[in-house]
Amino acid sequence: MTVIRAQWKLVTHAAVVLALTLFYVALWFIYMEPSTDPLSGLGLIPAFIPLAVLGLPWSLLLFLGHTGGDLVLHLLILGPAWVNLGIHALLVWPDERKNRADRAGHR
Repeated sequence: MTVIRAQWKLVTHAAVVLALTLFYVALWFIYMEPSTDPLSGLGLIPAFIPLAVLGLPWSLLLFLGHTGGDLVLHLLILGPAWVNLGIHALLVWPDERKNRADRAGHR
């Protein structure tokens, strides 16, 4: 029962990160036209904030400042949430393999 809950949490986590990533990319194409206006990227905030929260503590690197261009900035926004998803998957899979082995031994 616990493995099923852990798997559903992982699937839900993956779905949320994927949906927010797609939302962010869609907003990026809508709002990020070449502009000299410093406020031109404010349309990305509805997707940026949840992605930053899902990427904690790695997303704190974004606030330390970046020296690269726009692509580096977007990778610093999207990357931490995917890193946390990978860590979540690594934590769930060993537990799943252990429970499968236990069930196979009990038959």
